[in-house]
Amino acid sequence: MSSIEERLVRNIEAVTGGVVVTDSDLRDARAAVDERIEVRKQRNRRRGVLVAAAAAVAVLVVGLVAFRALDADDLTAPPAHPGPSSADPYQDFLVGQTATADALRGVWRLSNDALLRFSSPNRVSIDEHGRMLDNPDVNGTYTITGREIRDSVT
Repeated sequence: MSSIEERLVRNIEAVTGGVVVTDSDLRDARAAVDERIEVRKQRNRRRGVLVAAAAAVAVLVVGLVAFRALDADDLTAPPAHPGPSSADPYQDFLVGQTATADALRGVWRLSNDALLRFSSPNRVSIDEHGRMLDNPDVNGTYTITGREIRDSVT
């Protein structure tokens, strides 16, 4: 027996009040501790395998969803009422009702943050500096001809 084992035996005897611990008791205890350590290692290995399998399944599902989402454009239905074919590529975009003075009346915001105001009877104002009601940048008149709105500014 080594000096460490001898000290361990003495310490156990001191704690247990003189109970004698034999070599076979120490071997059994050591075997039990080794067995518990091995069970933990196996459990950790199983956990690692399960985590890796779950990650592989998740990657597969995400890849399948992404592939279907990217491929979904081909599966969309064609328009229910295709417009008449013409040389104008914007014809489908511009189809709508004829403009009226009542439909235009009000303030419209343009893409460059300018404001466009249609008012009665046929007045148009354009402003970029927040003075639409007091002193707009441009004043003029407008006329509606079919689907066109023409303005003349002063």
